[in-house]
Amino acid sequence: MAAELLRTDAYAAIPPEATAEPALEAWYKAHARDFVVPESRDIYRILVRTTEKRDSAAARAQVVELRAKVQPKGANFAALAEAHSQDPSRRRKGSLGWVERGQEGVDPAVVGVAWKLAEDAVSEPFRTAEGWNLVYVARIRAADPRTFEEARADVVKAVRQAEMDKARAAYLARLAEAGKVKVNDAALEAAELPVPAARP
Repeated sequence: MAAELLRTDAYAAIPPEATAEPALEAWYKAHARDFVVPESRDIYRILVRTTEKRDSAAARAQVVELRAKVQPKGANFAALAEAHSQDPSRRRKGSLGWVERGQEGVDPAVVGVAWKLAEDAVSEPFRTAEGWNLVYVARIRAADPRTFEEARADVVKAVRQAEMDKARAAYLARLAEAGKVKVNDAALEAAELPVPAARP
């Protein structure tokens, strides 16, 4: 109930001009970097793991052999990944999907190599903590700034949230001020306290 009262009071304090078109456009311009769809790459991976039975040299040799079998522009990379990769992506023919730089769940070493490749390019063999790898970049999507019109709904949401945060902070400050206890030292000193009677 207290949270609902706070929300109602705080929303009421948001000035209408905060979400008017000029304010929204100004917010968009000031936060334009937040409305860019980042560059991404369609990445495929082959991993040959190092194990007790397959040391690093043997794993590397297998990846070198697979690299020699890759057709121009990675035409058969997915088939090779499906047949030989020991990464969970094998079930998807080696596809890691569209990956952004710094994306969680994808080995940063794999992403780092992929970001050095051109479209339709296959890496040289490289080692990660899991074993030896090949990476194929099938397609590259360049970073794409969204226009104000495309981002408008997100801009409105961001502006309302920022205004709500300010209104909530002001509301809580008012409550804190109203609830402060003020001590009147002079009145306390002047007050005479009754002396308790001695016990028999």
